[in-house]
Amino acid sequence: FTAYRAGLTKHSLLTDNNGVRASFSYNEKGSRNREKPSIVFVHGLSSNKETWIPIIKNIPSDYHCITVDLPGHGETVGFNEDRYSIDTFVEKLKFVNFMINSYLKSIFSSSHM
Repeated sequence: FTAYRAGLTKHSLLTDNNGVRASFSYNEKGSRNREKPSIVFVHGLSSNKETWIPIIKNIPSDYHCITVDLPGHGETVGFNEDRYSIDTFVEKLKFVNFMINSYLKSIFSSSHM
Protein backbone atom coordinates (compact mmCIF):
# COMPACT_ATOMS: atom_id res chain seq x y z
CA PHE A 1 0.00 0.00 0.00
CA THR A 2 1.49 3.35 -0.98
CA ALA A 3 1.43 6.70 0.81
CA TYR A 4 -0.59 8.15 -2.08
CA ARG A 5 -3.23 5.41 -1.90
CA ALA A 6 -3.46 5.98 1.87
CA GLY A 7 -4.36 9.61 1.17
CA LEU A 8 -0.99 11.04 2.22
CA THR A 9 0.73 13.98 0.56
CA LYS A 10 4.51 14.28 0.76
CA HIS A 11 6.12 17.51 2.01
CA SER A 12 9.59 18.81 2.87
CA LEU A 13 10.56 21.63 5.21
CA LEU A 14 13.85 23.22 4.23
CA THR A 15 15.98 24.64 7.03
CA ASP A 16 19.50 25.61 7.97
CA ASN A 17 21.28 23.21 10.33
CA ASN A 18 24.37 25.10 11.53
CA GLY A 19 25.22 26.31 8.03
CA VAL A 20 24.21 23.08 6.30
CA ARG A 21 21.06 22.93 4.19
CA ALA A 22 18.74 20.37 5.74
CA SER A 23 15.29 19.04 4.92
CA PHE A 24 12.65 17.42 7.13
CA SER A 25 10.43 15.05 5.18
CA TYR A 26 6.87 14.44 6.31
CA ASN A 27 3.56 13.15 4.97
CA GLU A 28 0.19 14.68 5.66
CA LYS A 29 -3.37 13.41 5.38
CA GLY A 30 -6.42 15.61 5.73
CA SER A 31 -6.44 19.24 6.77
CA ARG A 32 -6.04 21.00 10.04
CA ASN A 33 -9.41 21.19 11.74
CA ARG A 34 -10.11 23.24 14.88
CA GLU A 35 -12.77 20.72 15.88
CA LYS A 36 -10.42 17.71 15.92
CA PRO A 37 -6.82 17.31 17.04
CA SER A 38 -3.98 16.72 14.61
CA ILE A 39 -2.34 13.33 15.07
CA VAL A 40 1.44 13.17 14.69
CA PHE A 41 3.00 9.74 14.08
CA VAL A 42 6.67 9.25 14.99
CA HIS A 43 8.43 6.06 13.89
CA GLY A 44 10.94 4.06 15.94
CA LEU A 45 14.65 3.66 15.31
CA SER A 46 15.71 2.04 12.03
CA SER A 47 12.35 2.85 10.45
CA ASN A 48 10.72 5.74 8.56
CA LYS A 49 7.46 7.62 8.12
CA GLU A 50 6.09 4.94 5.77
CA THR A 51 5.77 2.59 8.77
CA TRP A 52 2.46 4.23 9.63
CA ILE A 53 0.74 3.75 6.26
CA PRO A 54 -1.18 0.59 7.32
CA ILE A 55 -2.64 2.51 10.27
CA ILE A 56 -3.28 5.87 8.57
CA LYS A 57 -5.07 4.35 5.58
CA ASN A 58 -7.88 3.38 8.02
CA ILE A 59 -8.22 6.79 9.67
CA PRO A 60 -11.05 8.91 8.23
CA SER A 61 -9.86 11.77 6.04
CA ASP A 62 -11.51 14.38 8.24
CA TYR A 63 -8.70 13.78 10.76
CA HIS A 64 -5.42 15.61 10.22
CA CYS A 65 -2.51 13.14 10.31
CA ILE A 66 1.22 13.86 10.01
CA THR A 67 4.04 11.32 9.75
CA VAL A 68 7.59 12.61 10.00
CA ASP A 69 10.97 11.08 9.13
CA LEU A 70 13.36 11.53 12.05
CA PRO A 71 16.86 12.87 11.27
CA GLY A 72 19.02 10.16 9.72
CA HIS A 73 15.96 8.20 8.59
CA GLY A 74 14.00 8.03 5.36
CA GLU A 75 14.04 11.24 3.35
CA THR A 76 15.01 13.66 6.14
CA VAL A 77 18.52 14.76 5.21
CA GLY A 78 21.20 17.26 6.21
CA PHE A 79 21.23 16.63 9.94
CA ASN A 80 24.70 15.12 10.04
CA GLU A 81 25.05 14.57 13.76
CA ASP A 82 28.04 12.70 15.16
CA ARG A 83 25.58 10.58 17.01
CA TYR A 84 21.80 10.47 17.21
CA SER A 85 20.11 10.16 20.58
CA ILE A 86 16.57 10.38 21.91
CA ASP A 87 17.35 13.91 23.11
CA THR A 88 18.50 14.89 19.60
CA PHE A 89 15.30 13.48 18.09
CA VAL A 90 13.15 15.32 20.63
CA GLU A 91 14.98 18.59 19.93
CA LYS A 92 14.50 18.19 16.16
CA LEU A 93 10.84 17.14 16.56
CA LYS A 94 10.15 20.27 18.61
CA PHE A 95 11.68 22.29 15.79
CA VAL A 96 9.72 20.54 13.03
CA ASN A 97 6.53 20.85 15.11
CA PHE A 98 7.10 24.60 15.30
CA MET A 99 7.81 24.78 11.55
CA ILE A 100 4.77 22.69 10.55
CA ASN A 101 2.46 24.60 12.90
CA SER A 102 3.72 27.94 11.57
CA TYR A 103 3.18 26.74 8.00
CA LEU A 104 -0.28 25.34 8.73
CA LYS A 105 -1.34 28.49 10.60
CA SER A 106 -0.36 30.64 7.62
CA ILE A 107 -2.35 28.42 5.24
CA PHE A 108 -5.34 28.18 7.59
CA SER A 109 -5.50 31.92 8.24
CA SER A 110 -5.10 32.85 4.56
CA SER A 111 -7.78 30.39 3.45
CA HIS A 112 -10.28 31.60 6.08
CA MET A 113 -9.98 35.36 5.62
